Amino acid sequence: MQKFKKILKISSILLSIILTLILVFLIYWYITTFHAYKKDIDLGIKGSKLELGEDISQIYKLSTIAYKKHQLLSLGTRSIFLKFRHNHNNHKHSGQALNKALWKISIDFWYSEKEIFYIWAKYYYFYGAEGLNDSAMKIFSKRFSDLTLKEQATILVKGYGGKYKSRTKIFDEKVDEVVKKYIHIYGEKLTSE
Repeated sequence: MQKFKKILKISSILLSIILTLILVFLIYWYITTFHAYKKDIDLGIKGSKLELGEDISQIYKLSTIAYKKHQLLSLGTRSIFLKFRHNHNNHKHSGQALNKALWKISIDFWYSEKEIFYIWAKYYYFYGAEGLNDSAMKIFSKRFSDLTLKEQATILVKGYGGKYKSRTKIFDEKVDEVVKKYIHIYGEKLTSE
């Protein structure tokens, strides 16, 4: 019985030490990695709000039709990681995976779904353009909010992870599908249509 108590005491001390080391690592990671870029992320959200406006409900609805909601939020997290961290660090693959997971947890903790959408809209790359507004200017020479429903759907489908090549039948079908679903679900059209 004494041996068992001694083993239990040593195990609890070792577990406490391990948990303390993990906590110290997480605090160190947060301060040196995520917190260092939090102001930049906040500025990106403010910039995106200025570009797209405070009321993004229509753009958000259309985006969640073009992408699944969880994909959209995951892409927002990924785009932040790539913008601020991946390009500044050359981690080994396993370290990068851990770093990315910690970024996702931090982003989900600090930012609302709407703010993550703003981040995605600001930093997601569309054929050499960064974000929804730059893409709209590059392709249609108009701000994203001034585009027709079909033009907005075209930008969203173009940015769909390279899955659809523009000027193909499958691309046009996907754009039409997104537009039809939007009109069917919400019974409305976006600006300029």
